[in-house]
Amino acid sequence: MKLLLLFILFSFSAVAKDMTVFSMNLHCGLDDWQKRMDVIIDEVIRLNPDVIGLQEVCYNAEMNMAKYIGDTLSRKGYPVKSQHTIDTHRSFVKYQEQLLIISRHAAQDLESGNLPGPGFLQNGYISFRLGNLRFLTTHLHFALSSIRRSQYEFIQKKYGKQAVIIFGDLNSNPEDSETNVLKKALWTPFFDGPTFPSDNPKKTFDGYWMTEKFHEEVMATTIDRIFLNRGTQPSDHLGINLSILLR
Repeated sequence: MKLLLLFILFSFSAVAKDMTVFSMNLHCGLDDWQKRMDVIIDEVIRLNPDVIGLQEVCYNAEMNMAKYIGDTLSRKGYPVKSQHTIDTHRSFVKYQEQLLIISRHAAQDLESGNLPGPGFLQNGYISFRLGNLRFLTTHLHFALSSIRRSQYEFIQKKYGKQAVIIFGDLNSNPEDSETNVLKKALWTPFFDGPTFPSDNPKKTFDGYWMTEKFHEEVMATTIDRIFLNRGTQPSDHLGINLSILLR
């Protein structure tokens, strides 16, 4: 029993000192989605992130992107220890859209729910903890800044005092007024530049925000846009990858 506890503590300490978080909007089941996912999965295998957050993960009677991604990651050698989804809304008429969060470590304390917004185009969030740090992926409202402001307010009220990092397709960046609620609460942003559309990015939609409590644990970070300057893009958004060195 003591050996097991020591192994668990050692494993998490190794994770907690140096971790990577990958995020990407997958463009649902459009085009040749399996071929696109294989390209993304191969890049994820190369990056070997601790946490993966994916948006516009879709399913219907004929296809299930979350299952395909999890199964293919495992088959190609990525150790899927935690995998969770939450339904958000119907997408492109024929698909049910989801958020997907995956980790190569056993996670605790799964949380998910809906953000404020119109019921016909519901935005959600899904998160878990690794140790005392919480990782949350989301996809904020695509059109109205007033709705995104209310969604940021919800996130700040629920998570602002915890050690939390949020990431995903935020449809906004630190220059936008709706993010003032996070800036006033001393969240720290990490954005590497435009991510949409992927073939000629002009809009900065995808990034990370850390609460003050999370950021206090950080010594250094490196953020990169994934698939930048690539000829054929596997999605309409670039991926983003944040490497974190913790104290």
